[in-house]
Amino acid sequence: MITINAAPVENSIILDANDSVISITSSNGAGYYFRANITIDGQLFDEQGWSRKDAVTAEKNIKKLYNAYFTTAFNENFVNGITEQSHLIKPVSIEVMEYRLADDTVAQSITLPDFYLMYNTVSTAFSDTEKIRFLGIDAPIMMVSEAGKISIPFMVNAVSENIVVKTEDNFNTILHSASLSSVEGKRFLFTILICLQ
Repeated sequence: MITINAAPVENSIILDANDSVISITSSNGAGYYFRANITIDGQLFDEQGWSRKDAVTAEKNIKKLYNAYFTTAFNENFVNGITEQSHLIKPVSIEVMEYRLADDTVAQSITLPDFYLMYNTVSTAFSDTEKIRFLGIDAPIMMVSEAGKISIPFMVNAVSENIVVKTEDNFNTILHSASLSSVEGKRFLFTILICLQ
């Protein structure tokens, strides 16, 4: 029997540049080896051999598994509003099989809970259980010229809720407002695009 010791929680989002260790233990010992089929966005992405750290346990850090394959093309035509950036989140499914060395046949297998990878380049503290999370923005105040354009990525966990984003100047004058109604689910990555003039 294969036991999952550590893996992403089902339907969770993990950041691709963060450490994400998967650990499995087998009831078999010497004479067996692990292979993993990794499917991303519904397509077989990779087949990997997973080495054991001891006689029965294998650990694999999937940090930056898909990093080089995300498409991060910049949109030159800014349109004010909120846009879902679904191309930066990919569903992942991993099936781990244990083979007999003697005849290369599958002795047993297990499918890990499906999860999502979200694009990022630098490891950062992250939890997909937060109600709202701005991504990649550290400054509490951003100074932008009058002719400036702003693109701010953020994620929400919504249960049939309206999303309203307002941009204000330093006099609390609303420069721009955008909204989405009846957003449902925890797996949304949006960018608010704002042209200040």
